[in-house]
Amino acid sequence: MKDFKIKFFNSENINWSIEDIKEVITRDGEVLKNDERSFVKKMEIKNKKIIYKVPNQKNNSKRTRFLSLFRKSQVEVVLESMEILNKNRIYTNQPIVFGEKRKFGMVIDSFMIYEYIKGIEIT
Repeated sequence: MKDFKIKFFNSENINWSIEDIKEVITRDGEVLKNDERSFVKKMEIKNKKIIYKVPNQKNNSKRTRFLSLFRKSQVEVVLESMEILNKNRIYTNQPIVFGEKRKFGMVIDSFMIYEYIKGIEIT
């Protein structure tokens, strides 16, 4: 967590701490995806099912890194978009927290944590 900028979102009056984030990162969970694009795992903490996601491809893309000098990070944009949708009654995942690590002003590592919503299979 060293050198990470952390932003918490209001998550139904549940207080999240740095220790909670460390637990999410280190604890085993159901790995939903682990490839060159992203690492995604699902777990339960504080009686909530959550998703922990690391966008590997975005973190390692030279173009995305360069653009992060002038823009918000991808994880910040995604979670802020979730928040805006929910406030406008377009219900989606509830954002919990994101973290980003910058070097020379560029995002070099990031993660996001948000609530899990079970989807419906369409046939």
